[in-house]
Amino acid sequence: MVQAPFPVNPPDRSAVPVRRQSPGSWRCLGLLGIFLLAGCATTGPGGAGQGARKAVSDTPAVVALADRASQAMSAGHPEAAAASLERALRLEPRNPRLWYRLARVRLAQHRNPDAESLASKAVSLSGEPALTAAAWRVVAAARRARGDIPGARDADRQAAQAESQ
Repeated sequence: MVQAPFPVNPPDRSAVPVRRQSPGSWRCLGLLGIFLLAGCATTGPGGAGQGARKAVSDTPAVVALADRASQAMSAGHPEAAAASLERALRLEPRNPRLWYRLARVRLAQHRNPDAESLASKAVSLSGEPALTAAAWRVVAAARRARGDIPGARDADRQAAQAESQ
């Protein structure tokens, strides 16, 4: 008699315990949602949000990786989003939009020093006022989260200055 390479009857899954989410993980998902929505906000025509949402690249591989990162963040997988953005940065290390997006992922992960550093890199590479302002806002949020209120105010002033250009 020939035996099938797979079980004929599926295993009984009713005995498998269901993993419950802790209240802290729900709060984390809520904060992640707030950061995602905040990134979608615009200040009107030519506002800071608009500049941050232009096409990430002309390179199809980079666009695909950035799209994968967006999908991962939407699904609540910031680690996967960061991995995709890091791969995209290996292809285009001077792309300020990629640095900005990775900074937002790190901010959502509460990795504030990393978020500040990555956003500062985006500021240094960006020549677009809207993207520069958006990156300064990430710097401000990261500093505020670390308790550096004067530094956050300074970053907010830099963002406002970039928006007025």
